[in-house]
Amino acid sequence: KAVQNETLALDKKVSHEKVWRWDMPDTKLGDADVFKKLNDAARNEMETTARIFRMLNLACRESNSKLIVVPLPAPNNSLFYFREIECLKKMATEEGFVVIDASSKFPSLAPMEKHPTYYTGHFSPMGHRMLADIITEGLKPVLKE
Repeated sequence: KAVQNETLALDKKVSHEKVWRWDMPDTKLGDADVFKKLNDAARNEMETTARIFRMLNLACRESNSKLIVVPLPAPNNSLFYFREIECLKKMATEEGFVVIDASSKFPSLAPMEKHPTYYTGHFSPMGHRMLADIITEGLKPVLKE
């Protein structure tokens, strides 16, 4: 109950401004428009995620710490993931938290493409090392603050 009350109190203090900027035009397909349904679901999930990150950021600020988010790299077959990362980066700029984007420094893969950094969607030891190096570099400017 205490955690729920604290969460509700944080939620009242943060912006609920929308972050998803991509709306699908009405194709007149109704329930058959699967892409629109997927876009709407991604929007709803991202709006919830945005509120959670805003609350986490506020909690960090109130405890004199800094929120750092590291979205994991994903193969290029993730339909809305890259839009979600764009939303997260924009929100980080507006809200004052840090996003270390590992995707831009990781190998870009086509669907089902094999690469030594992945084991079928999970990182190999080489992939974990690469990610650790990216995070280490991304933390250097933050640690200087």
